[in-house]
Amino acid sequence: MTHTRRRSSHANPPKPAPAQPGRAANAFQPVTPAGLIQRLRFWLSPPAFTVELDADGARLVQGRLPDRVVAEFAEVARLAHLTAGTIYGIAHGDNTTLEFSPNIPHNHRQRFRNAWGFVK
Repeated sequence: MTHTRRRSSHANPPKPAPAQPGRAANAFQPVTPAGLIQRLRFWLSPPAFTVELDADGARLVQGRLPDRVVAEFAEVARLAHLTAGTIYGIAHGDNTTLEFSPNIPHNHRQRFRNAWGFVK
């Protein structure tokens, strides 16, 4: 008796399940050189604050920041239809600049900078 393989009834392989809420979709992807440099910088000099964006809005994860700034970031993310991302506040003496995770598109970053300059 010979065994034959059954062919799949699907022409294309099944797609992987979407990432669970609260988990990064790229959790097991290799780190790029730019990502490694950013992690090293954050290890040597941690951000003054970290704000995470998700489908529910924005929340302050680390540091201190007025609630109105977090609310403004949430509004900008909602208007830009962003469902994930992280904003880092990097202190430079008396000044603080914003840095962004790669999943916040470059064309939306200026909106966050404008909101930051308006309410800080």
